[in-house]
Amino acid sequence: MQFSKTILKALLVASTLGMSFSASAEEETFDIKSCPTPDTGLNTVEYIQQELMGVCLHTPDKFEIVIYEMGLCPGNENPIKNSGASFDTSKCIKSMVSENGFKVDLAPGNNSEKTAALPQAETRPPSDTYNRAYIILSKDIKLKGSYTFKDGTVCVSTQGEFEDGYKYGKPDCTPGAIAQDHFDDLNDMGDGRTWSGYMEATPMPTGGSVEALLVKADNTVAQKKEDVKKLVGLFKTAANAPVVITDNTSGLEMVLEVSVNEQGKGGSYMLQTNGNVLEGFGSAPFKPRFSTF
Repeated sequence: MQFSKTILKALLVASTLGMSFSASAEEETFDIKSCPTPDTGLNTVEYIQQELMGVCLHTPDKFEIVIYEMGLCPGNENPIKNSGASFDTSKCIKSMVSENGFKVDLAPGNNSEKTAALPQAETRPPSDTYNRAYIILSKDIKLKGSYTFKDGTVCVSTQGEFEDGYKYGKPDCTPGAIAQDHFDDLNDMGDGRTWSGYMEATPMPTGGSVEALLVKADNTVAQKKEDVKKLVGLFKTAANAPVVITDNTSGLEMVLEVSVNEQGKGGSYMLQTNGNVLEGFGSAPFKPRFSTF
């Protein structure tokens, strides 16, 4: 499988909104393990290729996205209609809107926690029970990262591009190489043969499910790759764990996480190997988390 298509299938979006989620058994599962850490002694290309099926997740040095809108949807309201045929948030509550986009690096500086808090809404959402949340992002993601192997080889990111124009992180494993920014284009959710702008609800290993849609600049559904300007991520809660806003709730905060956690799970920087070489770097799911106060 071409590296670019693996990233596209992984997508940018993830689903751990600080709560449990549910998903039906027939839905596709995103199940990629975190990359081995140096203390395990398993940080080799051979291990990743053979035991992790050639892909794993790592903590990035940079994960810069542009957010245009976030919101909550009450009850059973789903703004993605008819399997991606349309997108309508008129019955949802917008918690953040930025016409020009709010740029944020989810992996700031040397911050070991690698989290980034977003601006709080001017007012809290109305008291209600919300079973879905959505986020609208730019399709372009700026990344940077590296990975150190057991033999001491350090591979860093540079900008790579395939013949079809799709951008990805090309590894440079020469001694002394310095990591450079690179971009990912999320403009296709197809299988590499047929273009698609929609991904059905997909369970995630950290819990929950996510649905995704590619849209134009005006948030209408994209009909071809050239139309794509933004990415919509839609998160569905489990029936027993919705976001509940009451009259006693003062506000709602959302934090986005991209690092491997203390349990060695998660991470939003994908590595892919091919045979005995590191083939590429790319974006993978981050973790939105809501908290009320």
